[in-house]
Amino acid sequence: CRDQSKSYFESLGSETVQKHCEETSITGIVASIDVLVSLAKEYLKTRDKHLIYQQTDHTCPLSSPGPTDCADVLLNGHTTSGSYRIWPKSWMTTGSFNVYCDMDTDGGGWTVIQRRGNHGNPKDYFFKPWEDYKVGFGDIQKEFWLGNDRIYALTNQGNYSIRFDLKDKEGNERFAIYRKFWIENEDNVYRLHVSNYSGDAGNQSLLCNIIYYFIRILSNTTL
Repeated sequence: CRDQSKSYFESLGSETVQKHCEETSITGIVASIDVLVSLAKEYLKTRDKHLIYQQTDHTCPLSSPGPTDCADVLLNGHTTSGSYRIWPKSWMTTGSFNVYCDMDTDGGGWTVIQRRGNHGNPKDYFFKPWEDYKVGFGDIQKEFWLGNDRIYALTNQGNYSIRFDLKDKEGNERFAIYRKFWIENEDNVYRLHVSNYSGDAGNQSLLCNIIYYFIRILSNTTL
């Protein structure tokens, strides 16, 4: 995008402006001032039009000023798991926010959207109303939910996978990956889309549990 607000006086040329300024009589000076005021008004109108055009022209959108997700963070050379700030492609409306990046699992670059475990919270900690799940809650270093609006912003800026890492009380671990994952916006009650399973957690049973869990999260009632 190029700045289109070139000075109107420059476009007139120095001879035209000089001509209006060379009057010697009082009447001529007043007339010259009137002309210059008129020219200034025309310039301001032209400038305003250019500014409006620049603000509404979507052919050159502002790019994100930082990484759009944890995969970008990894590409930028950060290989340690932890909290990082990201700017999704819709950052102009959603803003930037901190996420927890898992740089250890399966090559790293995973943006963690939820963590549950033994972190001192009550058993009903995830029993939250709609608004809490919409904006997110918790401590991203411990237990948390990233927020439906943020998950929507992330999963609609590219092609995303989702990974579930599960561990039971006996220490047995399982995982599941769905190569296609995204959710719709709030107007469509954050409808969930997952497909293309791989892993050792059992596709059918895990998928049913995931769908049931998301339906409860994304419903208009408290869990």
